Amino acid sequence: LGILIEAVTGQGYERVVEDRLLEPLGIEGMRFTSTYELGPDEVSHYPTPNRNFMEVLGAAGAWNATPTDLVTIMNAIDHETPGWKAISEETARSMRFRIDTGQQPGGYGLGIINYENDTFGHTGTIQNTHAMLLHQPDGITWAVTVAGGTPSESGALRSIVRSALAEAFG
Repeated sequence: LGILIEAVTGQGYERVVEDRLLEPLGIEGMRFTSTYELGPDEVSHYPTPNRNFMEVLGAAGAWNATPTDLVTIMNAIDHETPGWKAISEETARSMRFRIDTGQQPGGYGLGIINYENDTFGHTGTIQNTHAMLLHQPDGITWAVTVAGGTPSESGALRSIVRSALAEAFG
């Protein structure tokens, strides 16, 4: 997708994302990064020496973002939430539901994972790092990132956050 964006716009992928998504959302500090490039207040996920995760991922996942950034972006593509929208409702729907196959709801759309009970989001995992972004049917959108090997599975991470939300908000 990053290469396609560059071909269509004639601009670098990172510049397009900054101009057309991050700046309109007021997101500062989110950046395209390499595996060992730590910025201020960032935590190392301790990858194995000589591994190159971020460099290989490129547009598929080489962004360094806070959980707050992720929630802001999810809300910018979810037309059920208020505020500026980065894409049309039709495009957002195709990200969630594979219109070309007629599969809906459930499974993986074109960028969004559908879970049971009308819950949707996305996950990301590289060595010693796990992230999860989820929009729940009650309107709560949350994101969490973990540096370390535990939990290594999305279901476990989701269960931990659900328990914490239940404890905090009843």
